[in-house]
Amino acid sequence: MAMISYKADDDCHITEVKIMTHHLNDKFVFYLNIALAAENSALERLQSRIQQTILEDAKQQLQHHLEETIEQQDRLRQLITKFGGTPTQEKAKLPIASPPESIAKTMENTMMTSAAERELKESIQDTIIENAEVTGYTMLIQMAVKMNVADAIPSLRQNLNEEEEMFGWLRANAPAIFAKLWPQVEAESSSLNLKPSSLSPTPTTTQEQQQLEEEDDEKFKGGSTARHGGHLTVTTEAVSHRANITADTVAEGKRDQKRHKTTRKKGKGQ
Repeated sequence: MAMISYKADDDCHITEVKIMTHHLNDKFVFYLNIALAAENSALERLQSRIQQTILEDAKQQLQHHLEETIEQQDRLRQLITKFGGTPTQEKAKLPIASPPESIAKTMENTMMTSAAERELKESIQDTIIENAEVTGYTMLIQMAVKMNVADAIPSLRQNLNEEEEMFGWLRANAPAIFAKLWPQVEAESSSLNLKPSSLSPTPTTTQEQQQLEEEDDEKFKGGSTARHGGHLTVTTEAVSHRANITADTVAEGKRDQKRHKTTRKKGKGQ
């Protein structure tokens, strides 16, 4: 319910003046706590990034912004308390870009991620988060202006300026970060493509091939087998022996045919 007061002008005309309602005050505190929850999560992420980053310039900038974030939390807590609220200790879910589950699983199962590639991905996430915080503080300042809460604006403006500074640094340094990290990503990918298993010759004998060879040996006992170009070449005495038997059989057949022809001719002559 709105709080309403009245004032009279010099002609004793009464005008109605609406003061900020409790509902809008609570709503403002609600959004201040959302910003504080985001800073609580951002602080935790910054601590982790400082430990993990492989770039010294990024480490220094992240450390500087960590100190700023602690001050931003203090400003928000003071505002929330001033407007009758209780500062939250909860952490918001940061706006991090995540790939679809199917793509994430495919990358996890088929691709190795190097430290350089992880740094590239995290720098993108840093930029997304900072951009979201800039948007959030911009909206809070607009709310404060509309609600005529002038004493909240300086603290919110200070937080916004610091977030814009960090966001600007990330955008300005993105090309240099990429140029520094991408050669490492390429080198890592090349080394994975040249891993020893890919350079080793393909085994010439698998379990199935061994089984086939054993079957061949059963068929051509008494000799040996060799493989050339992946094809089985039989070089056995048994095969030679079979070939000789076959040749003898063919020759004998031809001799029989000649004898039959000679006999038939003699029969006709008589």
